[in-house]
Amino acid sequence: MLEKGELLLSNLTRFKQMEHEARGDCLEGCHVDNQDNEVIITNITTGNIIKGPYNFLNSVRHEKVFIYCVARRLDAALFRVFGADRCVEILDISEFARRVTRAVRRQLNFIDPVGLLHRPVTYFRPNAPCDLDVSEGQNIPFLKHVTFSDQNEYRFVFARKGALTPERRIIANQDWNTVPDHLN
Repeated sequence: MLEKGELLLSNLTRFKQMEHEARGDCLEGCHVDNQDNEVIITNITTGNIIKGPYNFLNSVRHEKVFIYCVARRLDAALFRVFGADRCVEILDISEFARRVTRAVRRQLNFIDPVGLLHRPVTYFRPNAPCDLDVSEGQNIPFLKHVTFSDQNEYRFVFARKGALTPERRIIANQDWNTVPDHLN
């Protein structure tokens, strides 16, 4: 398809539900902050204090965020992991991004005004500070759990209008099983 100038941008939901070990990630479109110690939450209105082992989750509307993923390096191990037999090298990322933007805007009228976002993926550990501001929805599609860091990924992201506004910010007990919730 690339030879014809066609790209397949898939929504984050597709990657959340995919069972392929390297491609599937039930946390796509989410960032989980899972501290190793007790969290103290104070309601500034009532003064109530809650202590416990809590997670903080930020997510975007994963069904409305579309990505095109590439590796940042030529690596034989990635060929094996992804079952690939060829590679296309993008020599000018800015020009590639301009062409993708023009093509998407020409064909689709529901794109968020921020347009195409593109940059390397940031890999996070749930129990460590994140390099990106996780309250900014535009950062969430560029976050992946550190277990995927060997992929050294670069992403091109489009979203439907409003899809990059953080959809949910929830606090959950560490015993909460995130997988069933993320797969829905």
